[in-house]
Amino acid sequence: MKRNKCISYYFLIKRTAETFFSWLIYSHKLTTSKTFSFFPLLE
Repeated sequence: MKRNKCISYYFLIKRTAETFFSWLIYSHKLTTSKTFSFFPLLE
């Protein structure tokens, strides 16, 4: 029972981490594309 609980916690953390990292990469891509579109205005 205890072992099973640990496994479910591990999967929960893994899923949360995957979702968090994919969101982080997605938001980072958005910021970089916005920054690149603003570069011609700065020059």
